[in-house]
Amino acid sequence: MNVINIINNKLCEFSINRFKEMGKKKSGLYGYYLNRAKKRMIISDTDIYLITYIYENIGKNKIICELAAGLAQTSIVLSKLGYQVNAYEIDSNRLKYAKDANVLLETNVNLINGKFQCLDTKNCDCVIGNNLANGINGIEKDIKILKKWIHENIIIIINAKLYGKIGNIKQILDENNIKYQELKNDFIRI
Repeated sequence: MNVINIINNKLCEFSINRFKEMGKKKSGLYGYYLNRAKKRMIISDTDIYLITYIYENIGKNKIICELAAGLAQTSIVLSKLGYQVNAYEIDSNRLKYAKDANVLLETNVNLINGKFQCLDTKNCDCVIGNNLANGINGIEKDIKILKKWIHENIIIIINAKLYGKIGNIKQILDENNIKYQELKNDFIRI
C-alpha cells in the first residue's frame, strides 16, 4: 500500500524535525522512536502487517481501538484508509506527538489519554495492540478484561510476542479456555 510509504516518510521527517526542536523526551520520541525515524521506519514491519491484516479482514464499518498506541502511526494509517479509529496512549509526550501528526496528515484519529484497561467498549468493535504488556495490573486482571471484551463480541488482535513480557499469553489463554487464531508475525486474533 503506497499510503503506508507516504505516511511513513512524512512521519520520519516530522519526527526528526520535532526531535531537533524539542529533544528526546519532550518530542515523545525517546530513544525507541528516534532510532526508527533515523532508519526511516516509524511504521515498522509489524505495524504494516497489522494494518494490512485489518484492511483485508475487518470491514471499514467497524470502529478500531488501538491500545498503547505510541505515536499512533498505525491508527493514522488506518484513518487515512477510511477507518474510524480511537487510539489510547498513556504517555502525554507521545500523545502530543500523535495529536500534532494527526493534524499534519489530516487524519481523524480520536486520541485518548488513558490506559487500555479503561476502554469504552460502546465505541469499539475491534481492539488492536502491538504492545499491551505493561505488567501494572498483572495478567489476571488483563484476562478478566479480555473475557469481558470477548463477551461483548469485540474482535481482539494483539502481538503475542510483545505481550509475552509479562507471561506466555497463548498458554494463559489456553489455561482460561479462550480460543484464539494464530496469525503471522506473532499476532493472535481472539
